[in-house]
Amino acid sequence: QYSPDTSQKKLWMIASSSVEHRLKIDEEITTEFQSTMNDLVSSSPSSSNDSSLWKEWVFDNHEIYGYEGKVAAIIVLDQFSRHIRRHYENDSNNHNESSSCPIPNQPVLDKLALQTAEELTRRHTQEINC
Repeated sequence: QYSPDTSQKKLWMIASSSVEHRLKIDEEITTEFQSTMNDLVSSSPSSSNDSSLWKEWVFDNHEIYGYEGKVAAIIVLDQFSRHIRRHYENDSNNHNESSSCPIPNQPVLDKLALQTAEELTRRHTQEINC
């Protein structure tokens, strides 16, 4: 195991020269989190879907997820979506015809992440002001 600081650098601060490592991370994140991201987007405020993962994590009236659910949603929508998009773009660049990016445009995801962040600060000010 690595220290948290080292782990963060290995996952998020990947040098552009480390193409193989970046591709591996993008593939792992896509495999692990694309369905969660799709569930969050399909249950967003603009969706008519009643089984709402986004509303469950963000509005969480029973305080099951607390601020952690909102932070998780932000990470999936804002950061992991970029890895997923890059994964599909790299597949397309490698002439894999079936690899068109199946996720919403990044501005849609960014807006949803911002709405989540606003709800986080509104509901959890004391918890996040350590």
